[in-house]
Parts: sequence; structure tokens; C-alpha cells
Amino acid sequence: MKYLLLSFFWVALFLTGCVGTKAQAQTFTTRKTTNAKALGAYKKGNEYVGQRQLDKALAQYKKALKKDPLLVDAIIKIGGVYYEKKDYSLAKTYFAKAVKMAPDYQPKIYYTLAIIATKSKDYEKAIRLGKKYLSYPKIKGRRRTAGEKKLANWQFAKEAVKHPLPFKPKNLGPNINTADPEYLPSFTADEQFLIFTRRVHNQEDFYISRKENGQFLPAVAMDEINTDKNEGAQCISSDGRYLAMTICGRDRMSRGSCDIYFSEKKDGSWTDIKKMGTAVNSMKWDAQPSLSANGQAIYFASERPGGHGDRDIWVSYRDGAGKWGAPRNLGDSINTSGADQAPFIHPDGKTLYFMSDGHPGMGGGDLFFSKRLPNGQWSKAQNLGYPINDEGNQGALVVSLDGRKGYFAGTEKSVVDGDFFGGTIDIFEFDIPPSIRPDLVTYVKGQVLEAGPSGKKLTGALVELVDLSTGKPFLKSVVDENGNFLAVLPQGDYALNISKEGYLFYSENYALNQPSSFEKPFSLVAKLKKIVIDPDKGGNDFPKKQQVVILKNVFFDSGSAHLKPSSGFELDHVAKMLKEAKELKMQINGHTDNVGSKADNLRLSEQRAKAVYDYLIQHGVDAKRLSYKGFGESQPIDSNDTEVGRSNNRRTEIEPLNL
Repeated sequence: MKYLLLSFFWVALFLTGCVGTKAQAQTFTTRKTTNAKALGAYKKGNEYVGQRQLDKALAQYKKALKKDPLLVDAIIKIGGVYYEKKDYSLAKTYFAKAVKMAPDYQPKIYYTLAIIATKSKDYEKAIRLGKKYLSYPKIKGRRRTAGEKKLANWQFAKEAVKHPLPFKPKNLGPNINTADPEYLPSFTADEQFLIFTRRVHNQEDFYISRKENGQFLPAVAMDEINTDKNEGAQCISSDGRYLAMTICGRDRMSRGSCDIYFSEKKDGSWTDIKKMGTAVNSMKWDAQPSLSANGQAIYFASERPGGHGDRDIWVSYRDGAGKWGAPRNLGDSINTSGADQAPFIHPDGKTLYFMSDGHPGMGGGDLFFSKRLPNGQWSKAQNLGYPINDEGNQGALVVSLDGRKGYFAGTEKSVVDGDFFGGTIDIFEFDIPPSIRPDLVTYVKGQVLEAGPSGKKLTGALVELVDLSTGKPFLKSVVDENGNFLAVLPQGDYALNISKEGYLFYSENYALNQPSSFEKPFSLVAKLKKIVIDPDKGGNDFPKKQQVVILKNVFFDSGSAHLKPSSGFELDHVAKMLKEAKELKMQINGHTDNVGSKADNLRLSEQRAKAVYDYLIQHGVDAKRLSYKGFGESQPIDSNDTEVGRSNNRRTEIEPLNL
């Protein structure tokens, strides 16, 4: 884009001539004051420029100079032709000659000389020349705005190049990259699947690759998704079950030039592509979706009215009924009067990476990141730094779950100078420097089975996660056809509950407050015990210990039987289960560690069991179906020699009495 804009400037200059100050006597001549022969050659040069015959134009301008060595317009035009031919050394020579001959005749020359100075990263000189250009009162409106924007970029770049970040991109290899262009990668949270766009004979389609033993297998076309239209700018959800994408001009029902569509993976296959809906898609360009890890938010770029500039980044949230709400603009910490686009919301839910040409940067479209603040606002966008950003247009960026790897599309040449559109495009990875990494994140990956001999996969089981610090739902999802689920966990305390009607539920707690908590993902197999009422009380194949459910998310004040409010999520599930299984009878068991006297521990365990008993009665469970008992320190399940062991021993259980 930068190249096209400068080209447009010089073409316009060639065709219309310069409008400058009055010629200084005996110093230079202009096209208005030169002799007829020089003017004829000069005009012929303009004609060749209009025909894009630059060598012939150059010959005519030089001929004009022979007829009139003081013709400053010809000198400027020769500099412009060399600039078009990317011979910046000769362009600089002629522009400098024109400035020396007529310092105030054409202020635009200072701007272009500043651009040339940036080619050799001489930002000091670029800043000086940029200020000179802006010192002219006649530089107004859009020209002044553009000049001030460039000056801010050069001032930023001057400091950025003094503090380069490590940047050594690595090609993902022949199983992903081919002689055709590959770009716009996205990954599942466990990085087991990579989806990207490949363009073959101007046809854009999706391809997918699975990782095996740390290596990506040869990518294959996603024929269930691909059509005879172009599909691109996609993202896959963290659990690999939801794919959002951009499609342009798919049918006459499109609201804008490009809209956002989606497909879900059900029973091992992708469903037909559907439009995201009128809440997300406008009558303008809407594209480049990025899904949050919990699937409750979608970030995207749009040209819809109500933004700050050409393109803005917006977010839409999904309500409890699964409907997407009206998009919200992310505000002026992120969006500018320029083009802000290609959002990627990291699975931490707080760090947004995006591309912008509106914030100060190295030039062109740079990569930035912003953090969501506790009040819900976004921090001021921060440039990713040099040489990740350079004077070219950078490609969209995605960052791995652990925040250590970044992935982008570019050419081999782009690894050096950022020209992402100069040839065959491949997908690269690089190490993300610590200063621009997202927050720590991990995930829990599990399978839900029926307890007992059948061991069958429990499709339809509900997986719920609640943020215990806020009491708000974090994720609600149904396991897939194989009973599998994957949930991303940013820093915090979470209650996990897996339930299915007719079964005892599964409970777990994840306290992610230390770096060591994120060193490896969590893996579990949740076996749910089917509720089959046995009038003979226990005449089945399950030992008693397999019928007991430890309530991992029931909490008490230290040394007290006072239930903490965060216990409500778990106990409400107990109440719900008892209301569904109307004949089920339950005993609440309380246990402690061995700290303190046995008598005190027995008393405390019974008081805590009764507190749960009282809560359930208050929430509609018939007292006749409940009992409670305290066991004190008599039934440890772990060692009391460590804090972790003692914590495990301090527990509350529910024990079915008639299964």
C-alpha cells in the first residue's frame, strides 16, 4: 500500500507539474519559464510516464535538461523516475540537487527524501526532513495528517532499532508449505490440529494438518468445508469443534462485501456452512474472526459505521441462549483513524494481538498487542517491536497456548524486510520474546465414561466451569460424540462439574495461581456412576468407595463450619441431582486432617456435614432423604505429613445410601 501511494504521488506529479513559489532569478527555471525545446522534451517525458514507459520518460527528461540545465521540474521528475525504479541512490541525488537549486519550490521533496532515508534506517535524518516538510504552512489537510503520522513512525522507529528483539523465523516445512501460497494459520489449544488457507490457481481453500510425535503430517484439503468459492481468514475454536471463517460474495444473500460464516463439528463431520447472523454481519465488510477460548466471544474486523477509522476491531458476546449480541467497538486504545484489523484473542482471554497502520510504528501495518484491564477496558496498544515489525506490512499473527511461539505468513524475503506479498507465501514460526507474551494458560482435556463394566462413552454429558473468584460461569459445553472435551484455563480458581441426568456427577477444582500450575495440561477420565435405586441398599457390583463423590468445590472458613459463598455452585448441583433422582437418599460425610485434637476434629467434621445438610434442605431437598455424619480425622485419603495431603483429607463427601 505504501508503494502504491508513493507511486500515485509521483505519477500525479509527472502529469500535472509542480506548483511552487516564484522562481529565484538566475537560480532555476520551471516548466512555465523554460525554453520551448526543453518544454517539449519535458512534456514528452510526462506522456511516457502516463504510459508507464519509464526508461523512455527518463531519456526525455534528460534531454530537457540538456536544453535547459536549470529546469528544476525536469530534475524532480528524473528523481521521481529513479524512485519508481527503486534506485533510491540516484533518486536521492536528483532530489538533493533540486532542493539545493530551489529549496522552497516543492516541499514534497523533503518528505520523499525522508522516506529514502528510512531505507537505510537513518531515522534521525528522516525526522529532520519530515519536520522540514511540515514547516511549510501550505501543507494542510490530509497531507499534513499523513506527514504527522509518518513523523510519529520515524520517531518510534529511531528508538526501536536501538533495542532489537530476537527474531529468527523458521519455516514449518514441506508438509505444510508448498510452491503455492499458504497463510492465515490457526490452531486448536492443544496444537494437535493446524488449519490454514492455501491458494491454488487463485482458488482459496482450507487445509488441515494433524500433529503426530511433535511433527505436522501432510496437510489435506477440508473437502467438507471447501466450495468453488474462496474461503479464508478462518479460526478454529480451542476444542476444535467450531470453525469461523470469512467468505466474500458467496451468494446474493450476503449482507456486505464479506461476511463471517461458521461450521460445527458433529459426529465427526463438519456441518454445512452457515452465516453468523445479522448481529455480527453488517451491510459493510466484516471479516477476520477470532474466537475466545471459551467460545463466548468473537472478535473481528469491520468497516461498519460507528468506528474510529477505515477498519476497526469489534467484539460480540454470546448469551446464555447461544445468540450473538450486538458488537461492541474495542475503543480508541486499540482502534485508530487508520486500518485496525487481523485480531487474535489469545486463550488467556486478556491479550489481543492485531495489525494496525494507525498507531506509531515502523511503517506500513505493524503488529501490536493490548491487555484487557480489570475494569474491562483495554490498555494502550503496544508495538511488538523491531524486527518483528519493520517498514513493510506485517502479516496476521497467532500465538501458541503457552505464549512461547508465534505463527505468521510471509515470504523468505519477508523474514528480512517484511515484504509479505513479494512471492510465494509460507507459514513460519518464531519464539515470542518474554516482554510481549500473553498471560499463563493451560487446559484440561478429558473423557466422560460410564462407571462400571460397560465403560461406554457418555455423549451429552454437560461440562461446566465456574470462576470461583467471581462466581460467574466461565464455560458450559457438551462433550462430543466420543465423550471428549477440552477447556482452556487462564490464571484463577475454577470449579469443574461434569453431569448427566441419571448419573452421580463428577467434581474437580483447579487452583492456578503459581507458574508451576501451568507447566503441563491436566488430563482426566471422569467416570459417572449411574443412579439405579436398589431397594436392598447396595446389592450391586460397586464397592462403597466408588459410590462416594468428593465435593471438591465446597469450602469453609478456616477452622469453621461456615460455608463460603463459592460453595453454592457445587451444592446447587447436588440439589439438582437429588431433585431429578427423587428416590435417591444421601448421606453427607465430613472429614478433617489430623491437626488439633481428635475430639475437636470430630466435632468440626460433623458441624461441616450439617452445614451442607442444612443448605440442601434450604434449597428444596426433603430432609427425609438426607443424613449427615462427621468422621473427624479417622478416614484419611492422603498423608497428613504435607500441606497438600492435609488439604485432601479436609473434605466433604456425598454418599448414596440406596444404590
